Amino acid sequence: MQSNCFFSMLRVASSSVLLGGARYYSTATKGGPSIAGVGDIIAVASGKGGVGKSTTAVNIAVALAQKFKLKVGLLDADIYGPSIPTMMNLHAKPEVSEDMKMIPVENHGVRCMSIGFLVDKDAPIVWRGPMVCFCMCFC
Repeated sequence: MQSNCFFSMLRVASSSVLLGGARYYSTATKGGPSIAGVGDIIAVASGKGGVGKSTTAVNIAVALAQKFKLKVGLLDADIYGPSIPTMMNLHAKPEVSEDMKMIPVENHGVRCMSIGFLVDKDAPIVWRGPMVCFCMCFC
């Protein structure tokens, strides 16, 4: 199967560039909100649980990092059941830099950050609306 099949699911807008011999489509708007140092964002979301969002996100991230040699970060925003540490086989806690920023943990060429790194694996977590919003503002 050709590599451009992988990116056919990303075709949403008319803006495109070549990436590793495959056509890549971006929905980013010029002049819109941005994150310093981040070129593109791929969001994997669904209103239903158990449909493979984390699996899809991990597969896309690892493919981009290994096949296309891109710098890739993966943010696990699943507050209630973070699974990225398990899927990426990561067991270390992120280190904290001198300026009090967490340094992502890396495996398979993907830098990962997850709430799963900050709590014990089997510890129950009770989140309420304001706490979830506050947590995501700092991730």
